[in-house]
Amino acid sequence: MPQRERRIFSLKYDAFKIILCSWMLNQMSVVFVPSAISHSGFYIHAAVYLLAVVFVGIPLVYSEVCIAQYTNGNAVTMFNYCPIFRGIGYGTYFLVILNAMYTLVLASWYLEYSFYSLIDPPPWCTCEHFDPKECMVKRINITTFQHCVEMQTLYKLNCMKKTASALFYEEEIGDENTLKTFCLRHWKPVAASASICMFLYILTLKKYNLFVAVAKIVFVYVLLALFLLFCAILSTKGTWYTAKIKVTLSYLNFKELAIFASRGYLTMGTGSGVIVALARFVPFRSPATMTSISMPLISVVVCLIYSLVSFSALKSMSYFHAEDQFVMDIGNSVFFDIFGSTSEILSYLYPNRLWSFLWFSSILCSLLVNQWIMFLYLLDAVLHFHFCQRHLKTVTFFLYLTLNYFSTYFFCSDLTVALTDSIRIIQTVNCLLFSISLYWIYGINNHCIDILFMIGIKTSWFWKTCWFINPFIIITYLYAIIKYDLMYDDYTVSKEIPSIGFAFNELIFYLFIGIYFIVTITGIILEVCSFIRNRDNIIRPSKFWGPRDQILFKSRKMFVPEIMTREFLYKQARVVNHTYKDNVSASEPTTEENISVETLSVKQDWTACTSN
Repeated sequence: MPQRERRIFSLKYDAFKIILCSWMLNQMSVVFVPSAISHSGFYIHAAVYLLAVVFVGIPLVYSEVCIAQYTNGNAVTMFNYCPIFRGIGYGTYFLVILNAMYTLVLASWYLEYSFYSLIDPPPWCTCEHFDPKECMVKRINITTFQHCVEMQTLYKLNCMKKTASALFYEEEIGDENTLKTFCLRHWKPVAASASICMFLYILTLKKYNLFVAVAKIVFVYVLLALFLLFCAILSTKGTWYTAKIKVTLSYLNFKELAIFASRGYLTMGTGSGVIVALARFVPFRSPATMTSISMPLISVVVCLIYSLVSFSALKSMSYFHAEDQFVMDIGNSVFFDIFGSTSEILSYLYPNRLWSFLWFSSILCSLLVNQWIMFLYLLDAVLHFHFCQRHLKTVTFFLYLTLNYFSTYFFCSDLTVALTDSIRIIQTVNCLLFSISLYWIYGINNHCIDILFMIGIKTSWFWKTCWFINPFIIITYLYAIIKYDLMYDDYTVSKEIPSIGFAFNELIFYLFIGIYFIVTITGIILEVCSFIRNRDNIIRPSKFWGPRDQILFKSRKMFVPEIMTREFLYKQARVVNHTYKDNVSASEPTTEENISVETLSVKQDWTACTSN
């Protein structure tokens, strides 16, 4: 991209749909939601997840797409409706950097599991690679497994045996923490990360039409893999006959439900600013705003089908073990469910390697597309500098190299969990600041007028209600995090730094949270100083707020929302109809019923009243 005119996300409407849908299949949705919902009973958790998506996530995405399409701005200039909040945009770039590193770590692990899925049998299906005294295969050593379950549940004792899936997870991911070992002693995740960066670097240097083609291929492959997995799981007896699974102490556990609610609206990709980049070059008054409603719902359906596959496989495993409710291993890390437990569940499907490969590779493809979107977002920000435009290949290479270098430090599972917590909280704070600034300070009515001018559709009370209560919901969730400690990690399985009295993962968590607030507050202070120096208002919309196109910008200044009401249009039709009848010759009689609004619009010259 040597010239700035060659925009990264300058996509047609059809391409925009597939790109937005691919972006919705992010690590918060296809990685965590399926295993979490299926492992927790599916029903009540799926309902909480869906409610959070519909009433919090989709309204936020709808507003982001509307603002991006309305102003063609970026993560900073989109806040021109309330200039004091422009500093949030600078914190957004830091959030995207963290998210890109986090996605690269997850993609590296999924690449490893996809590779091992091709082995016959996969390592989590046999004890050949582990000590037979410590290892057992659950579906083969049923008696031994049941004995271990009784010792753990009744007597709180350890039977000194683990499943092959748990041992493989600990060897590749879980055992790699700062308390036990140096996280980079294994070369496999580092090599996987470098391979992913090299692959994306080669794609980035090609024409950007390739980006659209790859996104389409990935989405089709995900749907195909999901369809095959769903058909395979329906053929198992346990799907239809086994009883309800209970793997938690309570279906109404407050901590679990609160985390599911947060996953619901964070699944939509809100708060990270990437949706603004995806939608800012979509043509004015295109149906992209309606796409922002339909595409998230498609991604939700995909996640729920993933969950049904996992849940049905879990029921099949329970049926195989005489409907024992304690058939699933529960690890100490949030990543155990998505790797260790899921690989064990998939091992009950035959052939083992085929279904395991479809599961892990399809999620890997989703993560790769999201990783590429976030990198292009960061590259677009860097290319504002003339030097970077002149040395595109070098800048792209060093950007990937830097991203790969810093992500390798998070192959320690305890540090990765800290990164997960920090990203979740930062993204939630970003959603809160965006909601408060847009819905409460700028005003829902002004936002609705902008949407009316842009697409000619009056905003319903559903959107207005969701927008008004969104800040309350997010504030309640942030309060619950502080009050009830809704963290993924207890920050006890990490090496402690004696000089400061903090563990490594705890230090990483507070460091990232602190950097985000420092960047955001510094940006806000700089914006305040700039507007004070120019004697502008820092609360009301700036003079640059509105469409980039000069004609549309002037039209917005003259736009009166009352002309879009049905009563006004009917009145105008009657007035024009009366004028038209006076000019009709007597030899061509006509009635008022025969003259339609469409006919009048053709016979009359263009006016401000008929432009919409």
